[in-house]
Amino acid sequence: MPIVVRPAEGDSLTQGDILRGLSFATATADDKLQADARARYLLIVSRPCKSLRDPFVIVAPVIESKLDLAQLRQQLEGKGEKVTLDRMRRFLAGIRDGVQHPDSFYLGDLEEGTGKRFAADLSAFSTLQVPSDSTLRTTWINQHRIWRLDIEFARDLHLRVFNGVARLGFDDHAWFADPDLEIMITEGRKEVAVLQIAVADAERAVQTKEANNDTVSKKMLEEVESRRRDLKEAEDQLAPYLAERERRISRRAIANL
Repeated sequence: MPIVVRPAEGDSLTQGDILRGLSFATATADDKLQADARARYLLIVSRPCKSLRDPFVIVAPVIESKLDLAQLRQQLEGKGEKVTLDRMRRFLAGIRDGVQHPDSFYLGDLEEGTGKRFAADLSAFSTLQVPSDSTLRTTWINQHRIWRLDIEFARDLHLRVFNGVARLGFDDHAWFADPDLEIMITEGRKEVAVLQIAVADAERAVQTKEANNDTVSKKMLEEVESRRRDLKEAEDQLAPYLAERERRISRRAIANL
C-alpha cells in the first residue's frame, strides 16, 4: 500500500490530510510568533471528528527528509557488511517505521518527479484555524489539501503520536548494566582502532608521495580528512561510555571508603 493517496474532491477534512500553502506557527523565547521556514506542508493530527467540523485543528509541520543512501553504503562497507537488496529494504523500513528517528513520520515523495522526500515532524505541533462555514470550508480544503495518508498509515499515526509523548526516554549511557556497558566499550574501541588504521594508511600514502617529490592529489588529501572526521566521530561516540564507566568506578571507590 502507498503511504499517501490522493483524496477525493469534496471529502471532509480528516486526520492524515496533508495541506500546502499554509504556515506553521511557532512561538519564540521572547513570546513572538513566527513561521517555521522548514515547513513545506502541514499534516492534520486532530482526530477525524475534530477535523470534520471544528474551527481549529492540530497540525504537524512536514519538512524535507534526507535519504542518505551513500552514507548507509559507507557505514555497511566499513563494517564489512554487504549492501544487499534485503539490507536496503530493512533500512528503508526502519525509516518508514521511525526506528532511527521516532519523531519523524516518513511520507515519501510528495512532489512527484523532484526526487525530494518529506516527513512530518511529530515533535512539533501547532493549531490551525479552518473556516467554519461549510461552503467556505469546502473551498478552503480543495485549495490546500493535496494528499491524505492511506488508512493503514493513518492508523499507524495514532501509535506514533502516542509513542512520541508516552515514551519517557532514558539516559543514553547510564542505564546500561555493567556487562552491557563493557560490550559497548569493546565494540567502540574496535571501531576506533579500525579507523585509526585507516587514517594511518591514508596519511602514509600522502607521506610516501611527498617523500618521492610526487604531487599529492586533492583526492588523497580529501581522503585523509574524511578518515580523520570518521575517526573523530567514532571517538566522540565512545567517549560518553568511557566517562560512564569512570563514573561508576569512582562511585564504587567512594562507597568502599
